[in-house]
Amino acid sequence: MSGAAAPVVVGLGEILWDVFPDGAKFGGAPANFACSAAGLAGTAARVCMAGAVGDDELGRRALGEFTARGVDVSAVAVLPRPTGRVDVTLDAAGHASYVFAPDGAWDAVPWSESLQSLASATSAVCFGTLGQRGKESLATIRRFLAAVPSPALTILDVNLRPPFWTPEVVRGSIALANVFKCNDDELPVVAEILGLSGSPEGILRGLVERYSLRLAALTRGAKGSLLVMADGRVSDLPGIPVDVVDTVGAGDAFTAAVALGLLAGWPLGELHVHADSVAAYVCTQAGGTPPIPADLRIGSPGEPLVRYACPVCGWRGLHAPAYERMPPPPYPDFGEPPYRERLGEPCHGGCHGCGYEFGYDDDAGACGSPKSFREYRRAWMAGGCRWWSSRPRPADWDPPSQLRAAGIPDG
Repeated sequence: MSGAAAPVVVGLGEILWDVFPDGAKFGGAPANFACSAAGLAGTAARVCMAGAVGDDELGRRALGEFTARGVDVSAVAVLPRPTGRVDVTLDAAGHASYVFAPDGAWDAVPWSESLQSLASATSAVCFGTLGQRGKESLATIRRFLAAVPSPALTILDVNLRPPFWTPEVVRGSIALANVFKCNDDELPVVAEILGLSGSPEGILRGLVERYSLRLAALTRGAKGSLLVMADGRVSDLPGIPVDVVDTVGAGDAFTAAVALGLLAGWPLGELHVHADSVAAYVCTQAGGTPPIPADLRIGSPGEPLVRYACPVCGWRGLHAPAYERMPPPPYPDFGEPPYRERLGEPCHGGCHGCGYEFGYDDDAGACGSPKSFREYRRAWMAGGCRWWSSRPRPADWDPPSQLRAAGIPDG
């Protein structure tokens, strides 16, 4: 089975040092997002940071922190300004408050050819309102988002930090996003700006409908989180009880887990449970970018993150696009010929779900040699839609749902 290209995941915006009473720790919401995404995905995704640091000791340390965590810094500018810093204090419950230094490098991120190249290759990008505090950075962030391919995830983690936001920036940022995330302190503010009212779920639904979002997410600290999808599905989970050290970076890690889960095509419930678990873990660690333990990682060595739907059974388990030697029916995953120019090399392996074997010889496997995907599918469905592989059947194996999700008309 030929490998699919690894998705490109980008943190876009502020790079800061969080200065705690006991010392400085690397941070900034998009930087935390990028580090968490790299820790979760490993080699299954290329994770990059887009922003700026100063030509100073903190800037050099920041670049080293990114590199140590597997984050590409080729699109990070080094400027004759101080690297950003924020003084952080924690209350008795471990909740953080912040005081930001003025005129940092992150306020003046310049446009560059490296940003243009990165934007054109982006699969998912996370940005916020704080990174748009400076006029030059605001313009650069908006330009980057405009250059991102339309299928990519553009994730607004709203990150309201008074007094560094305006209603205009909030409205403009949501209009550039297809995924929205905020916390329970921010949701009423956003609702007032946009003229929305009702329950938290109702407000998220309003956001999804007004801005054609793929997903809207609300984090509620110890009370858990709420996800609303474009198709109306909702997932509401309670918090996971943990011994909180501090909450810095927990929301950013949650966002990273949601982004990777969406890219990987995970079912909503599985995606949400994982994101909640990642955020809960980060709350048990000091600082915003702790190492991610193996049991929470999404990427496996040598395995791609993004998987493709089988055009026979709809299961998202193929490592590359699948199609027969003769053009297949025009299901949504494939578009029109020439397939290789659009999708790269096809899958030449088999689907563990239904047993169909893809390749130029069109050996269909378990059901002989059908003339079409549809003929094979009908035989497979007549046999009870059984899981074909000797591998363990995955928890998300649900033939009716996956056929509908893949847009297969006779599923």
